[in-house]
Amino acid sequence: MSADEKDTLSVILEDGEQDLVEFLCKGRFDRARERKAEWRKMGKESDDKYSHDRIGLFAELAFAKQTDVYPSQVLSPKINTKVSGRDMGDTVYKGLRFDVKATIHDNGVLWIDKINQNIDYYVFFVVTNQTDRVVCKLRGLIKATVLHSKGARHRKQFKFPCIYAEQEELTPWWVFERSLEER
Repeated sequence: MSADEKDTLSVILEDGEQDLVEFLCKGRFDRARERKAEWRKMGKESDDKYSHDRIGLFAELAFAKQTDVYPSQVLSPKINTKVSGRDMGDTVYKGLRFDVKATIHDNGVLWIDKINQNIDYYVFFVVTNQTDRVVCKLRGLIKATVLHSKGARHRKQFKFPCIYAEQEELTPWWVFERSLEER
């Protein structure tokens, strides 16, 4: 086990949880397109227009499962945008607002394209959709003010500038939890 792997927490999503995500990702994507939300295609797009929403929802549900909080923002049919100021993140845990980010790439980065002042922390997962289960690896988190201070930069995989943090810059979940206990 590598040093990186020892700091990675894995959350397994079972069949019923996968079915719930499938239902929600279609609703989320379709509602956003009905409201004329931009569909930013990224990377090598598959024929599955729901894939990005699915991966994000897997991670959001995994975070709710790990923190043992009801995923009210994840399950909400309301669309609250950053521009409107009503996007409060994905989950509130121990009084802090978390925005969950995800990728399917083992070496991916946590990135945002818009600053959301309502967020306290960004959490990053690498999601692997296996035949019998979904494995969501919590690679770490970063304080929102730290990420926001980086400013937008170009990265070779992105067609646009974004604010991002490499996985090495993220705090492991257990370190974060220990810091909360010490408060």
